[in-house]
This record gives sequence, structure tokens and C-alpha cells, in this order.
Amino acid sequence: PRTSPTAVGLIAGVTVAIGGLNLVLGYANKLPPSVEKAQIIGTVKAVIAGLEGGKTKIATQLVPGLNGVDTGLALLNGKVAAGVGTPTSTVTDPVTGVVGPSLRNGVGQLIGGLGELKVGGLALVDGLGQLSAGADQLAAGTGDLTAGTSKLSAGAETLKGGTGQLSAGAGKLSGGLGAAAVGSGKLADGLNQAAEAAPALPEGADRLSKEGTSKLIEAGDETASDYGLKYALIAAGANRSATAQPYGSPEGATELTAYKFELAGADGSGSANAKRGIAAIALLAGTAGIAGIRRKGLI
Repeated sequence: PRTSPTAVGLIAGVTVAIGGLNLVLGYANKLPPSVEKAQIIGTVKAVIAGLEGGKTKIATQLVPGLNGVDTGLALLNGKVAAGVGTPTSTVTDPVTGVVGPSLRNGVGQLIGGLGELKVGGLALVDGLGQLSAGADQLAAGTGDLTAGTSKLSAGAETLKGGTGQLSAGAGKLSGGLGAAAVGSGKLADGLNQAAEAAPALPEGADRLSKEGTSKLIEAGDETASDYGLKYALIAAGANRSATAQPYGSPEGATELTAYKFELAGADGSGSANAKRGIAAIALLAGTAGIAGIRRKGLI
């Protein structure tokens, strides 16, 4: 008996579908190892195994059945043909009354489904390629993320150290501001006291000039004249002691001269002169300060 053209087409369609799925399986094997890869490979292999089993059943069961159908159709002259139907016909179940596609119609739909499966398999291959490219980009992005996270961690540590230094500096600044506030208060008090005492400066300066300066001049004159007299006596005694006693006997007398040197104790004159000099310097400095204050318009 001849083989049914429908069975031949069905087997050819299943064979094409299996080839497409094997192509998908080859692309899936090239993907990086992952859980998704294992799932895809397992699913495709299961579909291929199912199609292989279906192809075997078609060849061993459906083809003989179709051949018998063709023989029966030839024998029954259309009675069986009505049950087999056409690629678009429907039949009604005599028991349940349910209307469904005829045998040939169902087989045609099966072939159409297998064609769609082939198209879907090719689309699946394209999607797997895009998935592989996306996985590579994800790996590169993960590396960038790791590097950025390390930099962020280092920056956080630097910020933490700077924050500690800032806190310590703020504490020192706070203490310094407190000391500055205290000093400002003392400075304000001192300025108030100086402002209150400023009106008395001209009067004090005038009294210092009249009472202190005049007495200092008198003491200086007295010191100068006393020093000159003593120096003259010493010089005259030194000249006389070269040939005779510094304080001698009458002229023509014979005499011996004995010298006795005594170290005079401190009588306070030297310290008095030093105190006078210091007072004069202080007086001159005070007078100059008052003159400067007057020039600046403070009093």
C-alpha cells in the first residue's frame, strides 16, 4: 500500500521542528553557565524527546492508520471520506453531539502548529543571543559597580576622618570663642575705665609738669654743681700730691707724709642719682604719651 501524503507531510514537519530545536539547543549550550541555561536546555531537550516520540508513533501507528483510511476511503467510496473530512470540515460526535474538526482538519491544524513552533524556535534563538549579550553587559556592569563601591567605601572612611577632625576643631573653636568673649568683656571694662579716667589726664599732666619737672630740674642742677666742686677738689689734691702733701704744712717745713686710704660706705647718693634719672625718663615718657593722645583727639 502507498503511504498517505498527509502522513508524509506530518513526518516532514516534525523533522523540521526537531532540527529547529536542535539549533536552539546548540545556541543554548554556548551561553555562560547559569540556572537559566540549565532550565532552557532541559526544556528544549524535553520537547525534542517528545517530538521524536511523536514522530515514531506517527511512523508506526499513524501512517498505517492513514494508509488504512485511504484504503477504506477507496473501498467505501466516500462514506469514510465524510468522516475523515476535508482540511476545513467539521464532524459531530454521534454520542455526545459535540462538533469538532474532522480528522484531516485536525491534522492540518497540527501541521500549522508545528510551523508556528518552528517560527517560535527561531525567535527563541534570537532571544537567547540577546540574553547572552545582556549577560555580558551585566557582568561588566557588576565589575564597575564593585569598583565604585570600593571607591565609595574609601571616600566614606576619608569623610569619617575629616568629620572627626572637624569635630575636634569645632570644640577648640568653641573654647577659643569663650575665651575671646571673656577677653572682650575685660577689654570693654578696661575701655570704660580708661574713658572715665581720660578727663583727669590733662590735669595730672599739668601737675606733673609743674611739680615733678621743676623739682627734678632743681635736683639736677644741685647734683651738677656739687659734682663739679668735688671734681675740682680732687683734681687740685692730685696735683699737689705729686710734690707734697695734699693738705700740707706751712712752706719750708720738713715733714713726712703717710697715706691712709679708706673705702667709703654707700651713703645713698648713688642710688638717689639713679632714682632721679629714672624719674626723669618716666616723666619724659609720660609727657610724650599725653602729647600723642592729644594729637589723636582722645582727650
